Amino acid sequence: MLAYYLQGRVYADMGEAPQALQAYYTAIENADTTSSDCDYNTLIPIYGQMSQLFHQQS
Repeated sequence: MLAYYLQGRVYADMGEAPQALQAYYTAIENADTTSSDCDYNTLIPIYGQMSQLFHQQS
């Protein structure tokens, strides 16, 4: 999950919003939210970055 999040950050910094969003979606898909040791501290910034991309695009 963390690797896809970081990949999305790189794409976002390069100005490639579609690729960044795809990497963020892949990161979210790889998160096991039913597990007791789910890393919610990484999920929070992923959704935050996605909201910033949507805000910049509109």
